[in-house]
Amino acid sequence: MRMTRRVRAVLEPYARVYRRVAAGGAAVRRRYSVVVREVRSKSQLAANALPHVLFFAAAISTFRIMPRFVRKIVRKREVLATVALLTPMVQTMLAMESDDMVRIEKWLRFWASCAPFMVAVDFPLISYSVRWFFPWWPELLVIFTIWLNSRLTRGSHIILESASPLVSRALTHLNEPSGKAGRASMFLRRSVRQALQVGVIVIRFRSRRASEALRLVLDNMSVPLVMCTVFFFTPGLITVYGCDMAGLVVPFVFTIDGLLKYNQIQAQAQHPNRAQVRKEMEKRQENSLKNLLTYWLAHAMIWSLCQELSKSALAWFPLWRHTQLAGIYWLQVFGGSQLITQRMQGIKESIMEDHQRALKAAISADLEASSDSTKVASETELKKESDETEREDDETVAPAPPRRDDKEDEDEVQADDETTTVKKSDVGLTTDTVRKRNVPVAATDE
Repeated sequence: MRMTRRVRAVLEPYARVYRRVAAGGAAVRRRYSVVVREVRSKSQLAANALPHVLFFAAAISTFRIMPRFVRKIVRKREVLATVALLTPMVQTMLAMESDDMVRIEKWLRFWASCAPFMVAVDFPLISYSVRWFFPWWPELLVIFTIWLNSRLTRGSHIILESASPLVSRALTHLNEPSGKAGRASMFLRRSVRQALQVGVIVIRFRSRRASEALRLVLDNMSVPLVMCTVFFFTPGLITVYGCDMAGLVVPFVFTIDGLLKYNQIQAQAQHPNRAQVRKEMEKRQENSLKNLLTYWLAHAMIWSLCQELSKSALAWFPLWRHTQLAGIYWLQVFGGSQLITQRMQGIKESIMEDHQRALKAAISADLEASSDSTKVASETELKKESDETEREDDETVAPAPPRRDDKEDEDEVQADDETTTVKKSDVGLTTDTVRKRNVPVAATDE
């Protein structure tokens, strides 16, 4: 209890400042909503553009008035990696642990919105042009990351809503059985599925592990991934674009398609007769979205690692890009993303447990020290009280009789001896006889 009160006393000034800031923020949000309603009454386009204009104006002004040393810190690779990569990864892991579909959908939109820009990094003309002609690109990266996640701008929603019509038309064209592309896609899908089924049946008698691997391929392989296997037989300069197709473009399309299907299921009217069917479809789609988010989390780590290694001498290693492509297939088809995600969650839990143990040890040491100090203080107080009581007792004791001289004491003792002492020769005599003997000589003469 003492520790809790002490912590509250320390944090109370910061809590007071936070409450004031929260109250000010609520007032600003109310005022902003009023302004947006007024602008929307005059122009819908201006009302839609107003949040983005305010956001970019505030962000650019912040970087303009920022001190030079702070801008140098922001431009460091460690800070950029923390803002654009590590923080979203941690938030994605927390969203997966919470099992909240709103947060899962939010971070799915974030990673899918980053996919086109991650593809652009592998195009030398685009990446070098940005670095040469835009020297302030680190600040733009920070602003873009915040713009995607901000509740004011909702940049990830804008990007996916812009790309959704294109993706829907492409998937409809591929799945339409009347068209040539649709028939070719259906034929390729059936052929691959039948071949994998035969392979599972044949290999099952020789190797159970190989049979399970083929079964995973049968469950997770899609037609676009089958088409991307062509890049295993191309030079490394072309295989890098195969990595982008299989690792970014295909998951980007599947993410948009999965979000559209999930929103359609949520928008359907609830019928009592089809409640169970709707619940099963919703559950199946939620599992699909969770698997996609697991893949994006694992791919973000693998992609960042490959980008760092590509700048070193490892980029000249033979079949380096083919190894990267094989890793992407391992993540999507053979369940590698689940393994990496579980390992990352285990590392996070171990770190959290170590921090909790250290915190508990520090709190217990503090409590012991405080208890020892209180014990010493109580002992000193008791000692002081005992000393005071002894002093008071000494003061209340009666005063001793006055001391007499030694000579007076000797005379008194001698007189007592003369009156009370009986010699051995006087034993058996009467008191009168003894008194007569003690009479002085002058008296007898008289």
